[in-house]
Amino acid sequence: LKNRRSVCQGYASLVAAMLRAVDIPAKVISGYALGVSADSGWSDSVILSETTNHAWNEAFIDNRWVIIDATWDSGNKWENGTKTESTGMLFRKYFDPTLVAFSVDHKIKDYDETKITNSNINSPQSSTDDSTAVATPSRNAVYVDGQRVSIGAYNINGNNFFKLRDLAYVLKDTEKKFSVIYNSRTNTIILSSGEDYTIVGGETGAVSKVDKEAVISSASVKLNGEKAKISGYTIDGNNYFKLRDIGQAFDFNVSFSNNTVIIDTTSNYQP
Repeated sequence: LKNRRSVCQGYASLVAAMLRAVDIPAKVISGYALGVSADSGWSDSVILSETTNHAWNEAFIDNRWVIIDATWDSGNKWENGTKTESTGMLFRKYFDPTLVAFSVDHKIKDYDETKITNSNINSPQSSTDDSTAVATPSRNAVYVDGQRVSIGAYNINGNNFFKLRDLAYVLKDTEKKFSVIYNSRTNTIILSSGEDYTIVGGETGAVSKVDKEAVISSASVKLNGEKAKISGYTIDGNNYFKLRDIGQAFDFNVSFSNNTVIIDTTSNYQP
């Protein structure tokens, strides 16, 4: 900002910061682009290499990831001490292109710090659920290892969904304790089993007394350093995840009887 010039990483970082400032989830994508420092086409060596030479963005809008390459769309150029400026608004070729069109000269090498395939680039999470659902406040009692706990939850499509921090809080003194860290830069929830949970305040607060709209969460989840196939919903700005998915992830048993949710950390997960 001070020098009014930057390479692609600066453009991408600024775009991500501006989008997140208005509550639009955004990612900085690392990849390889033809014409930046390579114009020999998609040779086998380029395709197989893990080298990156470019950065761009994706923004989560209307339940899909929109591709944005602000650097290439800007048309700005600094060469031999001379700056050439462009409005960047003439063609918008690299704003929301199709994946097919974008792949002509761009190849993703690193996506939100986790390798994925192009086939699922436009999906923030793998899920068979619809993008939105009705979340009904749960009236079930919740017990952890025989002790009743105060914790709010929602019922979505017949399943109980809890906030990760609430679960981490009620399990913090058990053998199945886990830590929760949120990386806002990459929109990633980082879970680590066996780690002490750091209390941030507001855990196990009451949920709404009326039905709420639940939207598929755009946040990715990492479990012990690896990408986890755990899909969740965002309700009133908070991420909720299915209790059985978390039970499976941390290997504790979950059962339901007489309007009571039973969490047993002394038993292994049973499907």
